[in-house]
Amino acid sequence: MSAACAATLLVIAKQPVPGRVKTRLTPHYTPEEAAALAEAALRDTLHTVARTPARRRVLVLDGVPGAWLPPGFEVVPQVSGGLDERIAAAFG
Repeated sequence: MSAACAATLLVIAKQPVPGRVKTRLTPHYTPEEAAALAEAALRDTLHTVARTPARRRVLVLDGVPGAWLPPGFEVVPQVSGGLDERIAAAFG
């Protein structure tokens, strides 16, 4: 198996919920528009990762998976804490 195929790919993300994601884009965008942008970006990222050779694909998610999640991902919840703690736990 090549090194690329033996890899585990992680995506760390939040469920795209209005008022919880892309909040720096408001007030130029409504919370719903910001969440739609976050969902589109997440959907694009996950579909790209889904097409990348890997042994395992993991979505480390703050929230609940939605229709934007393609098949082939293991979903694990994020731990609580700061971003540094959540990233460390995801790689742990």
